[in-house]
Amino acid sequence: GTKHKTHNTTIENMMMKAPFPKRALGGLTGLMMAGLVAALPAEDADNLIPNDPEFYQQWGHEQISGIDTDIITAWAMLKPLADTLVPVTVAVFDADIGLNSGREFDYSTVPGCDIGKLLKQNIFDIGKIVNQNKEITEENCLQNLPADQFPFHGLAVSGVIAASSNNHRKISGVVGPYDIKIMPLKGPGSKAIAAAIRYAADQGIRIFSISYGALRHYYDVPQDAPVTDLDLVQDALDHAYTKGMLVVASLGNNEKFNEDHYPASSTKPNVLGVASINHRGHLAVDWNGNGAEFQDHTNYGRHAAVAAPGTLIQSVWFDNGLFAYDGPHLDLLRDLGLTVGDLGTSFAAPYVAGIAALAVAAYPDISVDALRDALINGVTATEELGQTLCYCNVKPTISLPCSSSTKCTDGAELQETKLVQAGGYIHAPSVLELAAQAEGETIDLNGFPVSSYPKAAFSVYFDNGLEVHTETRIENGLEVELGKSVTFVAETQPSYSYQWSFGDGTFATEGTEDYTYPEAGEYWAQLVVTDDSTGLKDASPPLKVTVYNKRPDYISIVDKTGRGLYNVEGYLRSGGFRILKDWWGRHRVKGGGIVRTLDGKRINVSLKTSYPHIFGAITKVYALDSRVLPPKAGIIPFSAGVQFNESTNTITVNVPDFTFTIVNG
Repeated sequence: GTKHKTHNTTIENMMMKAPFPKRALGGLTGLMMAGLVAALPAEDADNLIPNDPEFYQQWGHEQISGIDTDIITAWAMLKPLADTLVPVTVAVFDADIGLNSGREFDYSTVPGCDIGKLLKQNIFDIGKIVNQNKEITEENCLQNLPADQFPFHGLAVSGVIAASSNNHRKISGVVGPYDIKIMPLKGPGSKAIAAAIRYAADQGIRIFSISYGALRHYYDVPQDAPVTDLDLVQDALDHAYTKGMLVVASLGNNEKFNEDHYPASSTKPNVLGVASINHRGHLAVDWNGNGAEFQDHTNYGRHAAVAAPGTLIQSVWFDNGLFAYDGPHLDLLRDLGLTVGDLGTSFAAPYVAGIAALAVAAYPDISVDALRDALINGVTATEELGQTLCYCNVKPTISLPCSSSTKCTDGAELQETKLVQAGGYIHAPSVLELAAQAEGETIDLNGFPVSSYPKAAFSVYFDNGLEVHTETRIENGLEVELGKSVTFVAETQPSYSYQWSFGDGTFATEGTEDYTYPEAGEYWAQLVVTDDSTGLKDASPPLKVTVYNKRPDYISIVDKTGRGLYNVEGYLRSGGFRILKDWWGRHRVKGGGIVRTLDGKRINVSLKTSYPHIFGAITKVYALDSRVLPPKAGIIPFSAGVQFNESTNTITVNVPDFTFTIVNG
C-alpha cells in the first residue's frame, strides 16, 4: 500500500473556506498575502473546504496529527473532472433507516425499499431468491413504503457517506460536494440481507454498504433444511458479483480475532470487511494485551480487509433535547449532529463505501475486482496494522505468537494472518490514483503523483510537557491559561520548511515553536509546510486555541482503591466549589463542573457533602465522565469528614474510595 500521505496543496482553499470567526482570519490571510499560496484560483476553492461548523471535529476527514483519510485532497483531485463525474447511488442496508423519498435527512436519497415488510407480506417466496427472483420490484417497494419513522442507526451510517456539504450545518459526508445519493434498504435478518443485495444489484447499484450482520451460527438452520440463510446470502453475493456490485461490510464490535461475522467475513471476491482504527491510528482493540484504549471495540484478523476511522464519529442524528420525534415533521430533523464519541465498525464501513463511490463517480467502468484492489492497496500503511498473528486452523479465534516454538496439536495446521489484510487504513487520494491507473488514466494535482505530496501535521504540548489530550482536542480544541506557553511540534522532513500562524497576527518558521499568547481570547493556529524539493505546499486544519485568564479552582482526586481509574488532577473550567460553615465551625463542600486535567482532558466532576458527624452524615460523590472514565457515583459514608486549611484556602474531603483536595482560586 501507499505509505505516504497527501493533503490538498491548495492552501488558499484551507484559509478562505475554513469555518472560523472572521476576526480569526487575520493571521491566515497574512499567509496568503505573504505569497505562500498560489495553487488553484479562488473560484476553484468553492465547496472544497465546507462551511459546516463541526467539519474539523470529523477527525477521520482531516486532523492536525495527519492521521486521517485526507479527504480534502481527494475532493481537490476530482475538481478538474467535475464535468465528467457520473452520479452514483450507494445502497445502505440497515435494520433502522428512513425510507421515504423526498424527506430531508440532510443527504439526498433515491427511493428505497422495506425488504423486511415485503418478506412478511409474502410478496415473494424467499426460496426463489436463489433463482434470481424478480418479484421484488421498484413498484412493489414504492407501494409498501412505511409511514414516517425514526431511522436511528441507518441515518447516522448514511450521514457518514453523504451528509450535505457546505450548508452551514454540523458536518460533511465523505463524498463532500459531489453527487452521491443514498438508496435506503431496510429489513431485519439474513433473509432480508440476501434479498436486499439482490435487489440493489438488479437496480444497477455499484456500492452496497451494510453496517449490520451476525455471527455465523445465527445464519444456520437445521442441517436437513434444503437452503440455509447463509446459503441465501452467499448466493446473493455471487449474483451481485456478476452485476459488478461491491459489498462494503462492517466487521463487528466484539473485539474478537478471526470471528465469522457475516457478510463481512465472506470470502466472495466482491466483499470488503472493514475494521476500525481510533483517532491515534491504532487498531481499536487491545489485541496484544498492552492495555485498552478509549472506545476499543473492533473485530480483526483474516476477515479485516481494510481499516477506517471508527471512534469519536460524528454524523447526522436526531437530538431529542431539541426535538421530540414527530413523524410528520421528520423533514425538520436534519443534521443535528451525533454526540462526539459514537463508535463502531458501523461507521468505519461507510467511510470506505463513500470513498469507493467517489472512485466509481470518476471511473464508472472500473471492475469490481479493480475497485476492491484499489481500496485495499490505497492505504496509509502502519507497522501495527501490518502485524502478523498465528492461529491453529481448528481454533481460528485463538491468536498465537508467530514463532518457531508455536505448535498446533492433533494434526492441526498453523496459519498466519495480519491484523488487517491491507496493513493500513483507507487513504482516499491513493484509492483514486489506483482506480485511475486501473482504467489507464492519471489523476493528480499540479502534475505530481499522490506519494509526493507533503503533509502538514503537528502535535501540541502544554508547558508541563504533557501532550494535549487528543479526544478533548478533537471536540473542544486547545484550552490554555493566560501566561502559560504552548509548544507546537511539526512532523519534520529534511526537505520541509515551515510557516506557523498563531491566529493573533504572529508567525514563526521553526519546526518546533514555543508560544505564549499575550491576551485572553479565541484564536486559530495553523501550519503550512513547503517541500522545498518540489515547491509543493500543504496546510494543516486550523486548531482552535482558547486562552482564559480566570484563575480557576485546582482539584485533585486520588483513587485510594489502587486501581487508579479515577485519578484526576487539573483546573475547574466551569462551575465552582463553595466551602460552607455552620455555627459550630464545621465545614461542608458543594459544587463542581468541568475539570480540565493537566493534559487537557475535560471531565465532569461534582461533589456534595453534608456537615460531618451529624446524624450519621453522608457525602454524595460523583467523579465521572462516561466517555473518559467508568462511572463511580453513589451515596458513600464519611470516614474522616472535611478538613479545611484557612491559610491556603484548601479543603480536603476523605471518603472510603477517594481523597478530594480543592484549592479555591
